[in-house]
Amino acid sequence: MKSIFRLFPIVAVGVLAGALMLPSSAQAQGRTRAGSWEFLLPVIYSPSTSFNGEGGSSADLNSDLGFGFGFGYNLNNHLQLGGLITWSSRSYNATLVDTDGTTRKANGTLDSSTLAFNATY
Repeated sequence: MKSIFRLFPIVAVGVLAGALMLPSSAQAQGRTRAGSWEFLLPVIYSPSTSFNGEGGSSADLNSDLGFGFGFGYNLNNHLQLGGLITWSSRSYNATLVDTDGTTRKANGTLDSSTLAFNATY
């Protein structure tokens, strides 16, 4: 998962450069949407949260920002198909309770990602 985070700046710059080469909205007036591409670079905020498990186990997830990129293709003036991928890496602190009642502390990083496909009418 860490290799994805190293790749993000390269992909983001490439997508941004491609988006900057597209016509501006002033140039696009009078044109139809059909056959055109749209790109986005979302910033995702995940708030901190805590939860409790069975037997006294618990975990605290810290807040963090995630990033991603997406695209959409306009099939006609009314229908767009696209996709989006986002990822984030959040640190956590946990208390683990074994079956014999002993507790252990743990901490680490929770890596998560989302892959979505969408249609917009």
